[in-house]
Amino acid sequence: MIMWRRSGAVLLALVAIFVCVSASGADWAAEPGRYRGVFIGSDYGVLNVELYEGGGLAGEGSSAVSGHSFVVQGEWFADGRCHFQGDDGRFFEGKLDSIGRLLGAWSWGEGKGSFSALVQ
Repeated sequence: MIMWRRSGAVLLALVAIFVCVSASGADWAAEPGRYRGVFIGSDYGVLNVELYEGGGLAGEGSSAVSGHSFVVQGEWFADGRCHFQGDDGRFFEGKLDSIGRLLGAWSWGEGKGSFSALVQ
């Protein structure tokens, strides 16, 4: 009988945790902030972007391969999706997550790769 009560209490606690985590995830929305990170692939370097109130996005990056710097502009949405383009033609598409990461893919002509950044 004691074993059943403990098992039942543990099960109830796990269900409560699951419900709380699920509920908090459903209410999550991306927020403005500064993100710093890297892009890798056929080219690699650093990437810094700022997400502004209203959905605007701007920043800069720098290639470690060519030494070339570029400016990016784009937009982001409350569900975390974002896309932005560099003044040199690079295109970035990604998603913000609930723990402060910006993750996605980039392409530029024949080149491509991934990028990641963390909220600062």
